Amino acid sequence: MRLTRKILAGAATLFGAAALSGFGGCTPFNAECEFVIEPRLVLMDGGNPVQPAYMARVYAFYGLGKDVEAIQDEWYAASYPDAEAGIITNRDTDEERSFSIVGEQNTGEGEDGFVHLTVTSSPVLLVAVDPLYGQYAWGVFEYGIPMPRLEFYVSFQPWKSVVPYKEGLWNYASEISDAGPEPDDDSDDASAGTAGL
Repeated sequence: MRLTRKILAGAATLFGAAALSGFGGCTPFNAECEFVIEPRLVLMDGGNPVQPAYMARVYAFYGLGKDVEAIQDEWYAASYPDAEAGIITNRDTDEERSFSIVGEQNTGEGEDGFVHLTVTSSPVLLVAVDPLYGQYAWGVFEYGIPMPRLEFYVSFQPWKSVVPYKEGLWNYASEISDAGPEPDDDSDDASAGTAGL
């Protein structure tokens, strides 16, 4: 059962990585897709132990434009209180936006702690929050072909002393750090660009 779940999750993640990263380019896409996000807590350097982030919340933001790179450059979660409240800020104008939808965390068998979001428009900006350790992350995601379901994860790493930082499509910060105008583009995990969407 566990092996089957890992195989299915891995296939969905790899296929999801391709779907999220390229098909359709900057063309906006309107179709329903279920995002299944696994919030993880990585408590030590080296990736272990890993446990579900049971208190995590994920917010989605629509209507920020068509160009993914422009959204990434212009919109971010400016502080932990903003992220916790589901608010993002425009770097150029200081305009604030509230979330379009908030995910629901599933504690059932097989998806313990996973957050489900029914997304209806692409691209979409996501903000994930871990209240337990005061961390948050944001990233822009797109899909350009009809996809009924996509699975990926967000990994909170409270042991990291250098923040903000970027891994995969996620920008990470914490309540004791300023999100900063431009997060570090270097990734500590070379595989984060696919599995760590």
